[in-house]
This record gives sequence, structure tokens and C-alpha cells, in this order.
Amino acid sequence: MGLTLDKTPLASFFNQLIKLKVEATDQGFYYKNVIAVLESHFSSLLDQTAVKELMNTIHKENLVYIPFLEANQDTANLYINQLRSEVITTTNLINYLSNISDALQSKLIENENKRLELEQLLGIHSVIEQIRSIIDVQSGITDLRTIQYLFKQFLPQKKLDFIGEPVKGLQVMGLLETRALDYENIIMLSVNEGILPAGKSTASYIPYDMKIKFGLPTYTDKDSVYAYHFIGYYNDAITLISYTTQKQIV
Repeated sequence: MGLTLDKTPLASFFNQLIKLKVEATDQGFYYKNVIAVLESHFSSLLDQTAVKELMNTIHKENLVYIPFLEANQDTANLYINQLRSEVITTTNLINYLSNISDALQSKLIENENKRLELEQLLGIHSVIEQIRSIIDVQSGITDLRTIQYLFKQFLPQKKLDFIGEPVKGLQVMGLLETRALDYENIIMLSVNEGILPAGKSTASYIPYDMKIKFGLPTYTDKDSVYAYHFIGYYNDAITLISYTTQKQIV
């Protein structure tokens, strides 16, 4: 079991970082793209003070485009320098993403409560390096939008595995996996009809009557399997609480 990286908050942050550079014009970066990046809590994690200062400048001066930083205009903050620097080549874009990834990693490592975000970042960093290896081989890739496309294509292929310490913390399991354990206390939330079992949710081109005729499994067989697991996992429980917030209970 796992969660694909494209569904994580950190992936959204990096997508915004790429969009910021890809949609830049000769006038600079469009203010909405800059604000979208700055409003992320990952930006605040990198440098909260500098982020607030830039946000205040945008609002105070009513900027539509935030100009590129010149070589002699570097601020004291590395993160803001990276955001406001112009990206011309695909290699520049990859280096920009890699540098922010490294800076963010050093911040996340300092906080033990950020282990989930750190796992996300390691997956995203592997995607960045995968794209780097492609552009190193394919010298013809010069469009920044190609990097944006590849990033969005590779993210769903990486998963954040639901793996933890077996005797500590939260464990996420499927119904079948629960059969390997006995529980003393069970709390069931909103698992009435249509949830457990799922009901007639099996998509098939074979009509129900044809399945009956030729002895093929139907949704009733699936319900039977769910019923077997249901009975098995609460059979040895000492306390069982079933709770629902639905107004109409089936």
C-alpha cells in the first residue's frame, strides 16, 4: 500500500516552483505564481522572515511582475535568490530544483516530526535526478515545459510506502491484513451498508445473468469474503464499538 507522490503537498510545492520559472516573461515572474510559492509552508520553513518581506513588498508596491535579480543584486537570503533568478536552460531548472530540495532536506532533518515530509522529499529528489539523467543524455531537450511535463509524468510512478514500526505508531492496513492479528479493542466508524461490504462496485462487461449461468464470481461472492474477514477480525475482541454519524442508518 502507498500514496503516489503527485498527491502529496510537497509535490504541489515543487510543481509551483517549476511553474514559476516556466511562465516567466521578459518582465519577470507573474505575482500570482510568486505568491503561490511563498504561501506554501515549505517556503516559510526555508526562511519565514525573507518570505514575509517579499510578500509585503509585492502587496505594498502593488507589483504585477517581480523582476529578475541581477548578478549584483543578490539578497542575503539564498532561497529568495533562487526564486528570483532567471532560468534559461533545462539544466538551470534542474539545478534550481535540486538546490531547493537540498536546502529543504536540511531543514526537515532537524525536525523529527517531519519524517513524512522527508520521505516525500526523498522521492521527489529521485524524480529530479531521473530527469537530470534524461537531459544529460538527450541534449536536444531545451524547452523548460518539457521538464515540467516529465516531472508531472514521473510523480505518479513513485509511491510513498505505508511502512512503519510494527509495535509503535499508526499502522495502515487493508481488511485482509487485519486477519493476521487479534485485537482486544475495536472501534468501527461508518462501515454500514455500502461501505463494508462495498456493494455492487465490480465493473464488468459480463452481465450478472451470464455469470450465474457459467458459475462465475459475482458481487455476492465478494460480499461473502468481506463477511468472512469481518467475523474473523472481531471474533476475539473484548470490546467492539460501532459508530456512525449518518442520519439514516441502514
